[in-house]
Amino acid sequence: MVILKRKKKEKRHIKIIKDSIILYDGEVIALPFKDDSIIAGSIEFYNDPEPCMIHRSAVMSRYYMQIENWLDDITLENHPTVPAKDIPQSLFELLDI
Repeated sequence: MVILKRKKKEKRHIKIIKDSIILYDGEVIALPFKDDSIIAGSIEFYNDPEPCMIHRSAVMSRYYMQIENWLDDITLENHPTVPAKDIPQSLFELLDI
């Protein structure tokens, strides 16, 4: 019997800069989101204005996926440096940086 192991996807890092100042340098899945953004997402997706940790995590996962998809569209790099002005406003407004 052969057991196949799935390759673990390498964690993607991002460096966000603005006027040569580093706003964020770390894993994409650790980007901080504004609490208001999470609550707005919870209302949009679950009609829940006071989200529990499960809804908060689900909203954050959706946001991380949106950022990952955007990064896939602009670069193949696993550690890109991105100027803040190049991040779509709809995504940048979610971030607490």
